[in-house]
Amino acid sequence: MYYKAPGCVHVLDPEVDGFNQTIPIIDREAALLTNKARILPQSGDLTGLDNTLFGAEPGKNWCWYYEHADLARQQRDWKTVAHLGDEAFALSDHPNDPMERIPFIEGYAHQSEWEKALRLTHEMLEVTPMMNNPLCALWQRIEREIAPGAANKTAVAEASALLDCTFLPNKTE
Repeated sequence: MYYKAPGCVHVLDPEVDGFNQTIPIIDREAALLTNKARILPQSGDLTGLDNTLFGAEPGKNWCWYYEHADLARQQRDWKTVAHLGDEAFALSDHPNDPMERIPFIEGYAHQSEWEKALRLTHEMLEVTPMMNNPLCALWQRIEREIAPGAANKTAVAEASALLDCTFLPNKTE
C-alpha cells in the first residue's frame, strides 16, 4: 500500500506502479510483492473499531470513489469502475495524485468508453510527464486484455501515439 497526503491510499499495482517515478524506489520494488488475493472485498464488522484511533468513516469524497473503484478494478468489475468514475468526476472534488486516474482509465477502456479513457490519459500527462511510463504499462495491459476490434485498435493506437513507450518492451508481441 502507498499513501502520501493529500492523495488517497492505494494498493500498489506491480505492473503499473513499478514504473511510477513519483513514488520512492523502495515502494516501486515493494509493488512486486502485492498479492491482491489477500484483499477481502467485503468489509467486516467495523463496530468494534475505536473511533479515537481510526476516526469516523469518511463520507463519499474523491478518495472514497477512487478506493472503491480501485477495489472493483482488482476484481475486474469494469462496469462498477466506470459507474464510480462517472460519479467521481461529477464531484467538485478531484484527484490529488495523477495515479488516481488509473483505475478509471482501465475501467472505461474495458467498457469501450474510449473517449473517457483517452481524456484521462491526456490529463495525467498534463499533470506531469512522469506519468508516461505507468501509462505505457497500463495501455499495454489494456491492449493485451481487451477483445480485438476496430474501435479498440484505434484507441490503443491513439494512446500509443501520445505516449513514448520505447523504454518498455511490448508485452503483446
